[in-house]
Amino acid sequence: MKIQLSIAVCFLLALSVAGCRKELKTGKGPSDPFNAADKNAKVEKNVSALSVAGPFTDWSGKVSVVLVSTDFGPGDLVQGSVTVADDYVLVGGGAYNYQGEPGSFLTGSYPSNDLRTWYIESKGRPGVTPYYLACYAIGLKIEGLSSADLRNYIRLTSATSGVASQPSASASLTGSGYTLIGGGAKVNWSGAGNFLTDSHPTGTDNAWYVASKDHITSSPASITAYAIGITKDIPNFGTLDIGSDLATLVPQCLSVNEGSIAVKIPQGWVLTCPGGAARYRQYGRMIIGMYPTLNFSSSSANLKTGSSQQWDCGESTVYAMRIQKLR
Repeated sequence: MKIQLSIAVCFLLALSVAGCRKELKTGKGPSDPFNAADKNAKVEKNVSALSVAGPFTDWSGKVSVVLVSTDFGPGDLVQGSVTVADDYVLVGGGAYNYQGEPGSFLTGSYPSNDLRTWYIESKGRPGVTPYYLACYAIGLKIEGLSSADLRNYIRLTSATSGVASQPSASASLTGSGYTLIGGGAKVNWSGAGNFLTDSHPTGTDNAWYVASKDHITSSPASITAYAIGITKDIPNFGTLDIGSDLATLVPQCLSVNEGSIAVKIPQGWVLTCPGGAARYRQYGRMIIGMYPTLNFSSSSANLKTGSSQQWDCGESTVYAMRIQKLR
């Protein structure tokens, strides 16, 4: 069964079974990774039961990933995080928004500095119906290596833009000896909010590109890009093969507001990180959800985009980063 379906089941059970959710302790100090700058927003970190799927292995059986997920909410500003087990290293993650009519958009989907935890955040437009947000973290394991040993072959880098209405940034691994396998984005917003439009690999540049925009109300912000890379050649193991896939949804502008698209990775590979881009014509389209689906028959990256109040159309492109042992 696909992971998003199992989470949906937990979500439905949570509505009817008392005690399915518990209150998380909300960070209040400088160590809090979230930027809950809208003082009028209702911040929710209620969390459901944790779901762990996998491990899923490549063709060799020596490269494996696990998917950890849970859901948070309801609220109009929803934040959450999930942590991979100690024997895995975080390489990617994502978020899925359980909502009807678009009105809330991602403002963060990014890794912790120690590559253990994936953070997510979504902010609603004025009047949005409270919603739930699912958080996903993908952990990587390589046979014969402890997580501490594997961490020595993985690098995390970041870059932050200046403040603008439509900020963008790119975190590059070029010349570092590491190859991109994942990345994330964090909008450093305040006031009315600034929402994700891009978080994805940039072709052959070995970099992760991110961008965001304010919507209707002027609200400049900066944005931080994160890039996760790995050394291809690992002593006493062999060589890793890294690839990516993408798919683009061309919108029917007269009949649809939301756009959803998925891309499957080839058999024999494992998914490391999803990415996405929302294009628009005039007012703006933003990312509602960007998340992985992993199972034993196939794995895919998924993207959901939309506009709010000022309707707009545009292409939606989903990206999937993948890895295997070189054949």
